[in-house]
Amino acid sequence: MSPKPQIISFETDHIEAVASLLVARHQATRQAHPFLPELSLENAQLAIQSIWDKPHTTGVVAVEDDVVVGYLLGTEVFSDLRGRTAWVYQPCYALARGQSTDLYRHMYAELARTWVEHGIFNHYTLVLAHDRNLLDTWFSLGFAHQQAHGVLSLKDYAPTKPIPHDITIRQIKQGDEAILRELSITNAGYQTQSPVFAPAPPEYILELQDGYVGLLDDEDCTMWLAERDGKVLGYQAYFTVEPDSTALTTPNKCIELGIAGTKTDARGSGIGSAITQHGLTYMQEKGY
Repeated sequence: MSPKPQIISFETDHIEAVASLLVARHQATRQAHPFLPELSLENAQLAIQSIWDKPHTTGVVAVEDDVVVGYLLGTEVFSDLRGRTAWVYQPCYALARGQSTDLYRHMYAELARTWVEHGIFNHYTLVLAHDRNLLDTWFSLGFAHQQAHGVLSLKDYAPTKPIPHDITIRQIKQGDEAILRELSITNAGYQTQSPVFAPAPPEYILELQDGYVGLLDDEDCTMWLAERDGKVLGYQAYFTVEPDSTALTTPNKCIELGIAGTKTDARGSGIGSAITQHGLTYMQEKGY
């Protein structure tokens, strides 16, 4: 029986070795999700280096017979809104072929010890949803599901039902600042409720409102507004995803539906579906 891998501190000299593990992990991911771009060894190194260069990033590697067989990086983030948190991003982990995902448990135990010593008790990790063993490993550590991100090909996309004739969908433009400020509050207020309980103190609301209005000047953002007889019903914002050779979960020529919301009295009436169909059809025509 081979000895249990030794877990030691991550150092800059480890980047080249762990990058090959990340490439192998991504190749396996592309078998499940072939729409993802390939990842070269050089770009894997750049992706890991970009995380390692972030302030307050620490990590560990697992070594077996002088060979690196796994690694885990985490970044401590300090925010007035979220408080102290620690994040394991997509490029931050990989295992050698044949290693059990149980090794992540042991590496996390080492990282978490440091985070707890720093007063950080909220830990987040970005996990590939198709890897059931990996999900189960994190769940067994006490993690829970918070968000899910999905990918839809627009190549053969077609709306499933007509948009109701009494609904008007138009692009949000200069002059809609007051509408955007109101919509930002509507969405933030909804997220404070069960089961999300997202914090939204007054100073955050003001910052959020300014941020929504600022999107009017963002060339990479397209926003749509649904109305009925001049009454606002809901909205969505789509963002161009810039090409990134180190991206692990973003297809090329991709658009992201990043913000969406429906007014309280219009929820459940198909408004969100109508705006989505309109927005996706528009982006499909634009070549995304």
